[in-house]
Amino acid sequence: MDLEMWNPQKEKIAYTREYMCQCWDCKDREDYEEGDLLELRPGSCARSDRLDLHTIQVCKIDMASSALVKLIIGPHGAKIVAPRAVLAFYSRFFDAAFYGNFKESKVDFLELPEDDDESINTFVAWAKMGQIYSTLELEELWALGTRLQSDLFTNEVMYYMFGRAVAKPLSTNNAQLAYSLSLPGSKLRAYIRRLIVTEGPLQRVGWVLGMTKSEHGVKNGED
Repeated sequence: MDLEMWNPQKEKIAYTREYMCQCWDCKDREDYEEGDLLELRPGSCARSDRLDLHTIQVCKIDMASSALVKLIIGPHGAKIVAPRAVLAFYSRFFDAAFYGNFKESKVDFLELPEDDDESINTFVAWAKMGQIYSTLELEELWALGTRLQSDLFTNEVMYYMFGRAVAKPLSTNNAQLAYSLSLPGSKLRAYIRRLIVTEGPLQRVGWVLGMTKSEHGVKNGED
């Protein structure tokens, strides 16, 4: 049975456009607009540089090996086809599954019954293109990268978290989600704790409640 390659453009959220890059060049760019990432000149933006490097890496991997693998995901057996060597390069989990323990190079399918197709689709799209398209929360994506043992993916998710922290305050749901999906001592928990201390409700009462200082009764030196 022929399988169509999954198209990540069908996903609901393009995190690349959702949150502005926080590198110094982009923060100083007065005419920067969300969605202009691909139009930035090479070397002018940290996010653009990461995307360029990712693209070069994928091209080199594809030239070395064009083999595909069928991923059978979840209890209903959703199927997608992905470049095997690319997945192995960006994930120690996939590397072990495809090439570990002296396995033959002809592994052409992998069953992932405990995963869901949305999560795996998101990772496959990022591995192929270097950009994240997903309906999942950033905390869920970070946990996905941890589970697949992909440091580059979790790092990219963290960059988006930095952008989200500038765009809007941390919600209680996101904080609870971060703790429920991570282990004690994890970098995600450390980041959330620091964010609560520096950007928590006691620091930005008006912002969290969606009110200005005058609306909250803090005006002309009033407490």
